[in-house]
Amino acid sequence: MAHNGDHAGGMGGPVRALVFTAPGQVELLDVPEPDPAPGEVLVEVRAAGICGSELHGARRPGFRQPPLIMGHEFAGIGAGGEAVVINPILSCGRCAECRRGMRHVCREREIVGVHRAGGFARDAEVRRRR
Repeated sequence: MAHNGDHAGGMGGPVRALVFTAPGQVELLDVPEPDPAPGEVLVEVRAAGICGSELHGARRPGFRQPPLIMGHEFAGIGAGGEAVVINPILSCGRCAECRRGMRHVCREREIVGVHRAGGFARDAEVRRRR
């Protein structure tokens, strides 16, 4: 079932997620269902890849801050039932790099699954494309 920011059709309650809890430690935990902010949607995760950076980041202190739902390579069903693939790089859209089309080097960028909750869960909140 697809969800939107106002949780129309939302499942409610906790969801299972793979959470980085400490360097070298990940746990399958029940976490609260994401509550998307304005401009974000809830995506029902259907597939998630494990990247080498997940393995590296889970072992290296300071790379990710626990607790964190990892997973930056995922796809699923978005609001309205459409299939979506996630771009994990969230850029500001305002800095010089973004204005030149180089959003991947934005000074204020965040990466889903590194700086904010990712796709190793039933649902993930994702910012709408700008």
